[in-house]
Amino acid sequence: DVDADADVDADADVDADADADARFRCNVEWRRASDPPTALVQWQSAWMSAAAERCDFHVRTRCATVSHVGAVLPHCVLVRNCTKMLQTISLSMESDAFAFAGDKYVTFRLLPGAAQAIEHVLVPLRAGRHALPLVQLTALRDNRELTSGRDKAYVYVSPAPRTSEPLRCEPADERD
Repeated sequence: DVDADADVDADADVDADADADARFRCNVEWRRASDPPTALVQWQSAWMSAAAERCDFHVRTRCATVSHVGAVLPHCVLVRNCTKMLQTISLSMESDAFAFAGDKYVTFRLLPGAAQAIEHVLVPLRAGRHALPLVQLTALRDNRELTSGRDKAYVYVSPAPRTSEPLRCEPADERD
């Protein structure tokens, strides 16, 4: 029988002990202030530390994996704000093997739970296997990088398709 209005000892000990396998065990011992010191209530709970971690942003890049030299290649970066605060994001893009249309540097704001798509049009300049342009996203509130350079995506660019035209033989003009 628990009295909801009863006094509770505010100095109760709460321990979080880390086990070797990254699990945490939470031990809570408490008593009412009016109870004798020997009347402790003990409670234990095990939970994973990974369950407490949460991703603040989701970043997804969409682009085809095969193209031709000179062909238009749509490229989209989707950023979702999973925090409970308004975030200011800066995006910059660098490329060697592609010409692109779109903003090279842009700063935008994302409301909590909102998403923003930034679209570019890429044009491959040479054939071969090339890394997609490096997109750097930074959350300006805490100056944190949202993308890493090690997560590269590649596109295979084949030479421009040849068009077969019949050979034309025209007679040379003869001058009189």
